Amino acid sequence: MKINLFSKINCPECKSKLEIKEEKMKNNEIFEGKIICSKCKEEYEIRNYIPRFVKKENYSESWGDLWGKTGNTLRDSDTGDTFYYDTIFGKWSEENVGKKGYSPFGFEWEKDLKGEKILEIGPGLGVCTEHLVKTNSEILSVDMSNAIDAFPEKLLTNRNLNVIQADINSGILKEEQFDKIWMFQVLQHTPSPPDTLKNLYKLLNKGGEISFTSYSVSHHPYRFITKKLSFKSIYNLLEVLLPIKYRLQKIFKDMKMPGISKLVHIMSHPIDPRNLYFDTIEGNRSDWLTGKLYKKTKDKKQLFWFSVVNTFDAITPEYVNSANHEQIKKWTENAGYREINIWGKSGVRVKAKK
Repeated sequence: MKINLFSKINCPECKSKLEIKEEKMKNNEIFEGKIICSKCKEEYEIRNYIPRFVKKENYSESWGDLWGKTGNTLRDSDTGDTFYYDTIFGKWSEENVGKKGYSPFGFEWEKDLKGEKILEIGPGLGVCTEHLVKTNSEILSVDMSNAIDAFPEKLLTNRNLNVIQADINSGILKEEQFDKIWMFQVLQHTPSPPDTLKNLYKLLNKGGEISFTSYSVSHHPYRFITKKLSFKSIYNLLEVLLPIKYRLQKIFKDMKMPGISKLVHIMSHPIDPRNLYFDTIEGNRSDWLTGKLYKKTKDKKQLFWFSVVNTFDAITPEYVNSANHEQIKKWTENAGYREINIWGKSGVRVKAKK
């Protein structure tokens, strides 16, 4: 943690000034310690460079288990791919997916943002953060879950990055201080996306820009049961059932009965609901990250991990407030944003200004 963080945050309980009570330094940063509120005297822990402003049990808790297990399987720096780099800086195309410089998200950010202040919401294990820190901007990354414990130390101690564990809707951040907000695949997992957009509007400087994505409408009627499952339970279920599902789908496909193969997927939908494992092995995702990596490595163990991640993401979050383009445009307009640009086929992508 860097001392300049205090100019950006308040006590989430009473919005008063925060102070360092105890500190232990490492790599010229605060590695461990305590923060105390000057007014209400609430105390917060600093652990592994990261101030912690959330309760140990919260609606994002399960994500920490997931990212802790898969931390080294998704970053571009680990995979050798440019998927997340192209997500931020590339051009949008859902036909040229896999072609360098193009992305199914394609936000086309400038690569040099010197002097700008960026708020990144829900960085997870830093898949976008590792690219944002190279834009010469000043970055604050906020995540509610302990997924940020999967950040490599080298990334955490980057000179222009601060990371905190907090609820973005708690009022912990001072208003009108950011030039850009980056929120990738997070909005739908907040309790109230319209309220989240309104709260983020307050954090932008006048003329500032928000970039975010959201899942389009999806229906998982069994989620009232599956959202209670732990990461370990999901892993164990897929370890047994995913190979069976794949073999059945493969048998019917080879028998030239694609309708029955599809029915197998529908009947076993909670097991890899996006059919990632089957589609990747069968070459139906050759341009996407999983397909490109599998084509290169033929590593079914890595593909299994990707399938676990996707299953966990689809069926266990406390909130999955997906919405279509029209609904999200309305939310964005009602929050006060202007110059709203919405695109995307396999989901919703948005850029808007204050």
